[in-house]
Amino acid sequence: MISFSGIFGIPLLTKKEFLASKEDGSPHRICFATTHSNALSKYNDKFPYKFSLPFRATIEEIFKIETRLTLFHSKFGIGVWCGLSEDEMPTVRDFMERHRDHVFLRDNLDASMALSMHYHENSRTPLGDLEYAAKYHQDQGAIGKLIDLAAQFISATPLYKDAKAIAPVPPRPDKQFDLPTIVATGVSQKLGLQLVSVGEWTKPKGQLKEKTVGEKWDALEAAQFQTNPEIKGKGAIILMDDLYQSGCTMNFVGNRVQHHAEVDVYGLSVVKSAGDQDNL
Repeated sequence: MISFSGIFGIPLLTKKEFLASKEDGSPHRICFATTHSNALSKYNDKFPYKFSLPFRATIEEIFKIETRLTLFHSKFGIGVWCGLSEDEMPTVRDFMERHRDHVFLRDNLDASMALSMHYHENSRTPLGDLEYAAKYHQDQGAIGKLIDLAAQFISATPLYKDAKAIAPVPPRPDKQFDLPTIVATGVSQKLGLQLVSVGEWTKPKGQLKEKTVGEKWDALEAAQFQTNPEIKGKGAIILMDDLYQSGCTMNFVGNRVQHHAEVDVYGLSVVKSAGDQDNL
């Protein structure tokens, strides 16, 4: 078998590598409304405040663009942090409030976010309710609100607002109603983004929801995804999904698009499920 990892900038992600990234013991999500509400805290005499995060993926560049502040790598693990003056603290506080419900994800894409968590404690979040109504009841009002919220996020968020194209994660061929496709289509019309197909499954792909991550990966490989050659050189593509659970399908598809089409892939999901390591 010929390896293309030396030809293209982004190598193909393997099942072993993806499982290892999920099992590395470090956080895979940041959400200021829940798990990281205390990311901004008082510190010491030199820096009255400290802003600390468990990883740099996705959030570092967005933070730098929006605040014009720099995050520094921690001496311990993969975290980042910065010390803040009294004058700088409100800028970071505003950043946290602006992204209060957003979920920054650590995965294999160039950036990856969700608009909200799916659940908070034992109840669905407002976005979780909208996603449920849109997905399982095909509620047109809920679908419209999801399109509006996704469009607002994209138009206001660094990286995402510079993308020129949007695509849904390709559904299985026999799927009658596909929420990511509907939301991506609505966003493309609202923002004037080019709606593209990143590729297709050339073999049958069944339901993956209840499978382990390893079983999902095997099923995706068996379905033989083929990247659309027409998207090569598009620059950056927003890859849309409704629910980010393990991130298996998003990363499988997104990585192959990165590899074969040589484009940046910014993942955007409506909601993120409760666990960092769902279905392992």
